[in-house]
Amino acid sequence: MNTLLEKEIYELIGDNHQMTSADTPLRPDAFDKSDADKMTVIEHHFHQIMEEMGLDMTDDSLKGTPHRVAKMFIQEIFSGLNPANNPKFRFLTTVTTMTKC
Repeated sequence: MNTLLEKEIYELIGDNHQMTSADTPLRPDAFDKSDADKMTVIEHHFHQIMEEMGLDMTDDSLKGTPHRVAKMFIQEIFSGLNPANNPKFRFLTTVTTMTKC
């Protein structure tokens, strides 16, 4: 959100916003970066978030969390945003044979 007005509008609307389009609003540059590059950026930022929350990032149980979260976002939760990941439709024909007994 860029302006105070946008923030005020968001606060007024809250979770009661209405869909304005059936399509996901993506920027034209949404797929300019590779998934690996996106994961690197997300990993960096999530590491900062965890540090801001006061978590000890030197602990073995937390060290890999930023990478796991980045992977989850790119390769799992939001993987369907990329048109290259859309499933291909196929028509299967089945052949049945009948035998006389």
